Amino acid sequence: MSSGKELIFTPIIDSSKLPILVLITGYCYGRFPAKSIPPILSTLVELIEGGRNTHFNTDDDIVSEFFPPVLLILERLQHSIKLFFKNQNSETEQTVKNYIFQVQSYLLGEIWGIHDIDEFYSFLKRSQALLVEQESLISDSDTKCFHNGQKMQKRLKKPLHSSSFLGKFVSSISIATNTLMFDETVRLWEAFITYRAKSEEIWNNMKNANKNLTSNKAWGNRGECNSKDEYIQQKVEQNTIVELGGTSVQEITSYSQVDLAQLLEFQVHKLQLYSGTIPNSLKKILLSMTESQRGTVPSSYYIKYLECWKNGDYEGSFRSLHRYFDYMMSNKQQLFYHYALLSLATLHSSFGSDEEALRAIDEAISVARENKDLNCLNYLLTWLFDFLKSRPELSYKFVDHPGREQILQFLKLKTKESKNPILQSMAYQHEAVKQMLEGFPLRKILNNLTRAFFILLNLDSSLNTKMSFCRSCQLTATVWARVGIQSVAELYIDTALQSAGKDISIFDEVELVLQRSLILYSKGDIDDAFEYLKSYEDRVTGEAILMKSWQTRYMLLKADFWIRRYRFRQAGVLLDNLKSQISQIHDYELGCELEFECALFQSKLGNPTEATQIIFNQFSRLKESVNSFNNYWMINFQILYAEIIAKQSSSPERAISILLNSLNTAHKSSLLTLISKGSLALCDVLLRIDPVNSSHDVEEILSEGMPIILQTGDLQLSSKGYYLLSYTFFMAKKEHLSDDELPRIDVYLSKSLLGFKKLRDLEWIRKCLQLQKRIALKNKDKKQQGDISISIDRVEAEIESGDQYGLC
Repeated sequence: MSSGKELIFTPIIDSSKLPILVLITGYCYGRFPAKSIPPILSTLVELIEGGRNTHFNTDDDIVSEFFPPVLLILERLQHSIKLFFKNQNSETEQTVKNYIFQVQSYLLGEIWGIHDIDEFYSFLKRSQALLVEQESLISDSDTKCFHNGQKMQKRLKKPLHSSSFLGKFVSSISIATNTLMFDETVRLWEAFITYRAKSEEIWNNMKNANKNLTSNKAWGNRGECNSKDEYIQQKVEQNTIVELGGTSVQEITSYSQVDLAQLLEFQVHKLQLYSGTIPNSLKKILLSMTESQRGTVPSSYYIKYLECWKNGDYEGSFRSLHRYFDYMMSNKQQLFYHYALLSLATLHSSFGSDEEALRAIDEAISVARENKDLNCLNYLLTWLFDFLKSRPELSYKFVDHPGREQILQFLKLKTKESKNPILQSMAYQHEAVKQMLEGFPLRKILNNLTRAFFILLNLDSSLNTKMSFCRSCQLTATVWARVGIQSVAELYIDTALQSAGKDISIFDEVELVLQRSLILYSKGDIDDAFEYLKSYEDRVTGEAILMKSWQTRYMLLKADFWIRRYRFRQAGVLLDNLKSQISQIHDYELGCELEFECALFQSKLGNPTEATQIIFNQFSRLKESVNSFNNYWMINFQILYAEIIAKQSSSPERAISILLNSLNTAHKSSLLTLISKGSLALCDVLLRIDPVNSSHDVEEILSEGMPIILQTGDLQLSSKGYYLLSYTFFMAKKEHLSDDELPRIDVYLSKSLLGFKKLRDLEWIRKCLQLQKRIALKNKDKKQQGDISISIDRVEAEIESGDQYGLC
């Protein structure tokens, strides 16, 4: 054995159990002051529960939570006793210090009073004397210890029942002691020497402070053994399979397989919910474990799978996942085979292997049906729904799969039958998603969301409930953002973040951050939007899946920003990079948004043919099947197509029918943002066709539409609305512009110019300045004309020099 850290595994007993057993023994024999019993018991509960009640999002050393060192136990005892008497306010500070000293000195005195392996084993065996039902735990071959136990039990003040909380712990130690092999006992003894060594200085200080504290000489390291220990050591080295010879081992640490498995399961959940990295203390354990030791705790392979997955290592992920379920199957855990297939499907889908993912999920569904595991079957179907939603092209490639409607109907029926409220709420959320994609009326979408919220609000505040509630808020925020009521969308984002608190998954948190950044950007808070996104860059760096989503959103916003500022070279580079990466994102919504930006980019460049081709391709894709249809993006592309026709075509009136159709569709779904966008585009078309005669109609449209436009909170739309209002009034009254009407036009135009300056939209800034110049010319204000001309020249110069800027 090479020099370093050696790990040993036992089913139940490890070194950290000994101090707990000492405290229970002291409690049963009345060794502690009566008033200090409550805080001692609370500490015992905390220690026995270990890390099982630890918060998933904690930054504490998780290994110490499950396997607490002596110093940590002493610290917790001190803290618990101090806090208890502080709240009671019934004892002096010196009395409390005396209580702490008595408890801590008893604990250290007992663990340092174990001098050799015989006393170590006897201490473990004597634990059964603490139980009322000790006869059932003691073998016939141990009658001597049994009779000693009977004598000891007579002095017990508080015997334990094996069904009690403390009794269960003692019972498990007693049973495990009876099954210990000799070489295992030797190894545990050596690990115990290593474990208690760090408390030697404190124990010596206590003895020096109080001469009444005595303990026979204790062995702080492996070199300090009596003749009996040396003889046993030699025999163990000669006759056992445990390799003790060779170079000396610096440190031996024992771990209970049961507790280690719980620790690894805890880390699995933490990685799944919050991503992050594996703590160094746990990483050292995993690196030190041999192949055979890993087989005893298969979750170590699952942690490796998650670590490889988040780093984008497909081969490593697949290999570790395969090993994990090999061990699970060999340990007769075939019942969880369909969960293994779900993990495999998730792995394949994350790396773009869609067909393999479908095959895995199909087999998982079949196995879940065979096992009659309805809850898992429902969860698998929700996974399939999300998978097909983000990849609608698979729906018509694999026609044997159920459609969205069939999946949802089954989910709503079976989740109610199985009385699984979380999945039932998810079914209603998925129904709302389907309706939103297909352009259903808002009242029907909100009806399903209300049902989902009602179910969740009537459940307890468990982690699963919090996560489901958070995702329901996230979906509702998306709905209201699409509708155009940004204030309500922000309210649901805040609710999601506050209700989940520290329990929020990093994946959900990043998604909410992306939503909020979009809202900030649309409100004109551009710098805040980018700063908010950048503030999460460190959080997602190193997380391959999260980084892709974050980076795509950041680059899309940046490309849109560059287009506004006429920095077409930079925007083109970003869009080209995005087009090469979007296939790895597997997000249909982001794909539509990217194509929209590409069409807008080509339109701004003066390439209407290329822009129109992109739009037609999207029309074909969106209409390909009911599963690929997306009402929101269909209307967006229709409005953009109409704007291109109005600007570039010799027959701009052709755009009117397209806009009226899109407005009608948007109105059915109460999409106020798109209604506003379409209405402004319609006004622009009418003014292009006949600026003078259409001005009255445009004025009526804008007078009725501006309250809705302002309600959306979209600065681009409101600024454009104010510009069109000022332009309309000017065109209608330019021959007879009165002194009363001029300030009104100036107010509208000033608001428009201020908004576009905040957005840094050079095209519209130039339009506003040109209109201001026409008004100044009408008023024969030469000074104002000169000032405006200078401003226009500056904007023109910035437009011309746009491509000279770098990419940052």
